Amino acid sequence: MRLMILLLLASMSTNSFGQKFLQIEKYGKTKVEKFYIGDELNYQIEGDSKTWYNGTINDLVIEENLIVFENRAVNMKDISAIRTFKNAKWSRVLSFQLYAFAAGFGGMSLIASLVGWWEITAFTIVVVGVAIAAGLLIRHLFKWKTYKMGKRKWLRMLDLTMKPVYPGP
Repeated sequence: MRLMILLLLASMSTNSFGQKFLQIEKYGKTKVEKFYIGDELNYQIEGDSKTWYNGTINDLVIEENLIVFENRAVNMKDISAIRTFKNAKWSRVLSFQLYAFAAGFGGMSLIASLVGWWEITAFTIVVVGVAIAAGLLIRHLFKWKTYKMGKRKWLRMLDLTMKPVYPGP
């Protein structure tokens, strides 16, 4: 009985929730990168290849292809590149593995030298230092991903807001 009342009340509501978002599509790929209202977007405008602009998406005007930020509105077709600061998963995992190796190798070498099985030499210090440096370098080189818009990548705005089928009372 409770379930039927709940379903009846849900079906009588006239306002439904939806969402608007901006997505980067790639030719031949089904995976897309999505940016929702409230997300921070780092972008370049066509013709200005040196300056990166940063802003929070306040609204998306689908009919006019406008992305509304807090201080400006930009046409979606004027954006030439978008940069995301999500590290590649493999680079994050690899850098943590290198840090763990350096800590483990350095710790075991220190314990072995205290027991008398091993002497800490320049080789030990070099191995630990190279592992830490490689982890930092990988983390720094792959800290962002840049999507350049063109023939194979493009932006699309989608509005998934559900409109009522009948006018409400």
